[in-house]
Parts: sequence; structure tokens; C-alpha cells
Amino acid sequence: MFSTIFFLSAAIQVTQITFSVPQEKMLPVPEPDKIIAKLNGKDIKAKEVEKFLWDWFGNQTLQVLIGAAMIEDAAKEAGITVEHEEVVAQVEQQIGHLRARVPPGKTLEEQLRLQGTSYTRYYIQARAELLGRKIVLKSFNPEDLRQLSQIIIRPKGKEDKDKEEAKLRAQQAYNQIKGGESWQNAVMTFTDDPTTKANAGRLGWVSLVELPEETREQVRQLKQGEICGPFDTQYGFVIFRVDAIGPPTESELEVAKNRFISRRLMQLYREINEKAKVENLLLPSGDKVDKGKHP
Repeated sequence: MFSTIFFLSAAIQVTQITFSVPQEKMLPVPEPDKIIAKLNGKDIKAKEVEKFLWDWFGNQTLQVLIGAAMIEDAAKEAGITVEHEEVVAQVEQQIGHLRARVPPGKTLEEQLRLQGTSYTRYYIQARAELLGRKIVLKSFNPEDLRQLSQIIIRPKGKEDKDKEEAKLRAQQAYNQIKGGESWQNAVMTFTDDPTTKANAGRLGWVSLVELPEETREQVRQLKQGEICGPFDTQYGFVIFRVDAIGPPTESELEVAKNRFISRRLMQLYREINEKAKVENLLLPSGDKVDKGKHP
């Protein structure tokens, strides 16, 4: 019952997305018997092409529209909207540079179709991207930013004793730092994360909302230079140090915000996919579960 309701909801939303694009940018759908081309005097009718369109591009198009519909539903739930003018401006940023390459007598839309894409596809994807950005920015607060460094200690194997050994090593690292060991030395001695080991475990600016709840409040209470942990996470046992407390400087803030958006968008798409159950009834195996394709 749930999957049926969701599929109907997605189908309704897809219809809304289709009609929300600028209609003047759409290629008119020809009548089935309309002659759309001639080859050596022989007619090629629209209905001869349509069956191949479904076979070649039907599922791909469906996935894009379902993905966009998922974002639309999430935006509606969050009370987020975008204006047509915002979407047009976003599309112009993406394809405006192509105008100079359009041959005389052709439009940008025609040129895009010759390249295997279309203005309306850019429009739908830009709209979904703008909605997604606005959704994640609802939880962005410069005062919640912390400049963090970390030490990660991972179990060497999958048995309980491996995890217990990692936990003991993490506690040892914590105790040594509290006892006066420099953070730099502790990172070089203990961390199992090669990505951050070379730069003393620095993560840069991270929002508190990005941290697990059991970690978030402890980090919030820390002053600059203080540490907390070790926390048992999916990545291993983690010790955090607060290097600075937000808000950052104006130049740092823009970088921090863009990185926040990038990380949170990926999380948003994962959450939407996990929550949704979509039955792709276009494919021969009707019981196949497909997720939408996000921008």
C-alpha cells in the first residue's frame, strides 16, 4: 500500500515538474501520423520514432524526473520554494557561454538538442539543485561552525577483541594529550586516517549539525584548544579538538558554507533515497525498485 501511494505521489509530482518548465522551450510533441522527415522521398512519421524514444531514453528520463520529484517533495515538507527567475538565472550560469557558439539562424535550444540534451532538462535539474541547496541551508548557522581536528583509531580486524584494542589505544591517546603530549605528536603516533595525518588531523570548518547527536553537544561545550572523546563511530574511535569557534572571517565563511552545502547535499540525497520506495513499472521486471537520479 505504501509503495503504491508513493508511486502515485511521485507520478503526480512529475506531472507538475513537466508543466513547470517554460513551455516555449519544449519541442512540440508531433501527432503520431505527422511526417517529421523524408529519406529519398520516403516518409518517416512520428510514430516510427516514438517507439525508439521510449526504448532508448524512456528509463533514463524517468529516473531524472523521479529524482527531481523526490527533491520537490522534500522541499514542500521543509517549506522551501524557488522562483522561476532563480531557475532561469541558474540555467544561464550553466549554459550561457554556449550562446556565442550558436550558428546564425539557430537558437540555443536547437543547438542543445543537436548535442543530445535540452534546455528543459537543464531547467529541471537546476530547479532540483536550487531546492536542495535551500533545504540544507536551513540548518546552516555560522555560529555553529567549529574548526576541528581529529584523531581516528580503527580496529585492525572485525572481531570484538580488535574493537576493544582500538578503544584502549584511543583512550591512551586521549590520556596522553590531557597529560601534556602535543596534538601534533599524538596525531602522528595514533591516527589511522592517512588523509588528515599529514596536516595534523585538521578537518577545517565543520557545522555542529553535521556531527552525530552524541558527539555534538560535547563538542559544543569545548573551548578553543580543548579535546573530547573518544567516540565510537562508523569510522572508528574519534577524538576531536576544537581549533577555533565560529563564526569565521568573511572570506572563510563563504568557503565553509560551500563545503557545508556540498557535504549536506550528498547526505540529503542519501536520506531521500533511503526514505523513498519507487516502483519502476516501465521496466519489464515490474517488481524492480529504482531510485531517482539526483542532479
